[in-house]
Amino acid sequence: MILEERKELSLQRVEQYVSKGLHQKAIRECLKEKLLTDERYIAKLSQIKVNDSNMYVIAMISKLKKTKENEPEEALAICNQENLREDPKIKLMKVKLLIQLKRYEEAIKICEENQTFEGFLLQKLKSLYLTEQYEKIIQITSSKRYAKNHLVQTYHLSASLNLHQWSKAYIITLNPAISHVAQMKESQKNLQNYFLLRRELLKSCLRNRTDFLHVLERILITDITKEEIEESSYSRYEKIIFLIAWCDAKKEKKNKKNIEELANLFSLTEEEKKSLIRKRESLDFLLYWKILEKVEKHLSREVEELPNDISLSENSGLQLAHSLKKK
Repeated sequence: MILEERKELSLQRVEQYVSKGLHQKAIRECLKEKLLTDERYIAKLSQIKVNDSNMYVIAMISKLKKTKENEPEEALAICNQENLREDPKIKLMKVKLLIQLKRYEEAIKICEENQTFEGFLLQKLKSLYLTEQYEKIIQITSSKRYAKNHLVQTYHLSASLNLHQWSKAYIITLNPAISHVAQMKESQKNLQNYFLLRRELLKSCLRNRTDFLHVLERILITDITKEEIEESSYSRYEKIIFLIAWCDAKKEKKNKKNIEELANLFSLTEEEKKSLIRKRESLDFLLYWKILEKVEKHLSREVEELPNDISLSENSGLQLAHSLKKK
């Protein structure tokens, strides 16, 4: 069978699949016989309607998704083709490619030209978030028209957290229209624990440990890496506490050997030990704080018991450094 005949049969199968709603099979058929590179068949595929688009655009988007990860520049060139560039779905794909290539200003400009489509709004918010324009995000997402849109409000929440507007962030999670969403529920628990910690700090003998609280704040908004914690100038045991909190935030596996050491050395209760080991749905800031108190009290006693002629600087294992390296 000659190539032209195969293409005709392939086109017929595409039409049959679309009529039955089997769009993935139709896409595979387009790609199999390279119908997307033949001007004659491009015209025919463009006449086959698929919801609010057509078969050519739908198949091209599928092709672009495969090209996007490894060859974003090539995918972008396809989006700019004359017969594609005005289609809203292709424009949205172009925006995603521009964001992938870190060309945020171009992405934002296209989004602003297509504000009637929700997808462009979300990509604009993503671009603003990646460029740390949190105030602009809050300005956009504070509109009442987006109050019930949990995708938009997720950016509102994230921007508020990054600006350390904890009370405002908490209020967002309480919005009855979106409070059932998993991220909102988890953030609500995290913030409740955070406020408990703040109250505990005020009556604690460690009320001057604002640096410890600052690191936990960064863990709360997950903008701190495991490497940053490990390379910081905190004491080994403080790092263990931070890494446990980090694992809770990231849902990562914890180092049980470190937890055992912490529990044995600082006389943690069995419940505290179990609380550190188990996987948690939210960050228990109060737990970390209470364990920090035990660690610091223990180390302080050891320092007090040192002979007078031995300086603290000669016992680096007992030093408590209280500043994390900046990002």
